[in-house]
Amino acid sequence: MSWLGEKTKVQAEKETQKTEGFSLGLDFVTLLLLIEAIYFAFKALQSAVQLSADSIMFFEIVFIYMLAVVGIHKRKRFGFYMGLFVVSLAIMFSIAFMVHGIFVLGVLLSGFQFYLLLKNKKLFKEYDKTDKFVLSVAFLSVVLYLGWVWWHNSQPTAEERYEMVSREAREKNDVTICDRLSDSFWKDNCVKDYAYHSLNISLCDTINSKNVRDRCKSTVREKIKEESK
Repeated sequence: MSWLGEKTKVQAEKETQKTEGFSLGLDFVTLLLLIEAIYFAFKALQSAVQLSADSIMFFEIVFIYMLAVVGIHKRKRFGFYMGLFVVSLAIMFSIAFMVHGIFVLGVLLSGFQFYLLLKNKKLFKEYDKTDKFVLSVAFLSVVLYLGWVWWHNSQPTAEERYEMVSREAREKNDVTICDRLSDSFWKDNCVKDYAYHSLNISLCDTINSKNVRDRCKSTVREKIKEESK
């Protein structure tokens, strides 16, 4: 009986050591994801000067990564799913953007993280209301981000908007329509187009940019000479 008790004790100690080893594996995954989240946060702050598609994308990535980091650290079930999601994305991006062979290291690290998450699945708590709520928020944030990307891509570029406003100003014979352009460069070019269209060289003096103003006067003069022939 004492022999059986000793054997059971040894097996229990081995299981404990094995579990601790797996726990360290999850801590390793958490650390790597946290480092990646900090990197993306830095990129997000760099591009936050203008609310561009890149800045929104980086902020969304940081949000998803931090959910995964917190979830895995707390051994919550949502952390397991979010971890698999971000690691899978990392693998796909590493394969898609093969730069100077660095992708090989990225695929290997991400693949190892994927393995550790699956190997340690039993250490995560059972699925509960918190997991459902967090996963719902994460899904909603992805949907909102994709919706914003679609809306952003459907908007005209600065040059396209300039062309639309400039055309409208000339069609309606109203130079004040150029004021709709907030960017001074495009606004100056809009006034230049109108001055050329109306042969009104005095409008060129209202242009802020010296280069655009000089070009405006030059083109209007040339057109006036051609019209007078």
